Amino acid sequence: MSVALAGAAFTGAAAALLSWAAHPFDEATEDRFSAIVFGARGIAPIGYAVLAFTLGTVVGLLVRRTLPAMAVTGVAVCTASRSPAPPAPGSAASARSARRTAGR
Repeated sequence: MSVALAGAAFTGAAAALLSWAAHPFDEATEDRFSAIVFGARGIAPIGYAVLAFTLGTVVGLLVRRTLPAMAVTGVAVCTASRSPAPPAPGSAASARSARRTAGR
């Protein structure tokens, strides 16, 4: 358990450092919800680290082989982190989504 906490703490520190360093860029572009930016800043990297550790542990217990478990975990975490980003506020996709939810 301490390995997972250490990994999450390290990932959180790296994400905080990246968020601090990229703050001027974020103010200039005002695009915090693109797929790359959202997954690299805030608490999302900590969630990905905990997901990878937990999934790797479970897959390792089920597969009982190190390299196949690492491969399955790597593919699963990369797939989870590549989920489509939500539409940017003010975009046409966002307007369509708002109209759909308003009609309910």
